[in-house]
Amino acid sequence: MSDDFGTGSETSIDVEASDALMMEDLLENLVKGLVDKPEDVSVEGFDESDGSVTLELRVAEDEAGKVIGRGGRTINALRQVVRAHRDARGRKVVVDLVD
Repeated sequence: MSDDFGTGSETSIDVEASDALMMEDLLENLVKGLVDKPEDVSVEGFDESDGSVTLELRVAEDEAGKVIGRGGRTINALRQVVRAHRDARGRKVVVDLVD
């Protein structure tokens, strides 16, 4: 009987890539709800050599404060939500607000 799913490593890579895309979408949708210019929100994910994922978040220049929040509370809450999603799969996630 043939296995249409490929080797275990290929499946693992596909699942990790799918999870990373879900993380990008999650962060993007959360941030779009916070800002006045949701069309300027973008998230780009990068797999790091140590197995972690870096998500680079971009927003309109004048809206960074809304994403950061008072004392960094909002960005820290966003990071916590994203990490909670990834922790179930055992990978470290870093969320960076890029200007």
